[in-house]
Amino acid sequence: MVDQARGVLVGAWAVAPLAGEWIHQAVLAIRAEIPVSVLEDTVAQFPTFTEGYLSAFRKLPGGDLAL
Repeated sequence: MVDQARGVLVGAWAVAPLAGEWIHQAVLAIRAEIPVSVLEDTVAQFPTFTEGYLSAFRKLPGGDLAL
């Protein structure tokens, strides 16, 4: 979930094998109020995890334009 006015994540959930291995990136982004624009340009410790986030970002309003 994104606060569109501030451009930051305000919530996230993960239901997948090994979700505990990558949900920490969303937790950090929420706690530190990291802008979605920064997250879009960040590579996770395992690049395949990044693809999961990018897929979600593309579903945000304007997501196709941001990537």
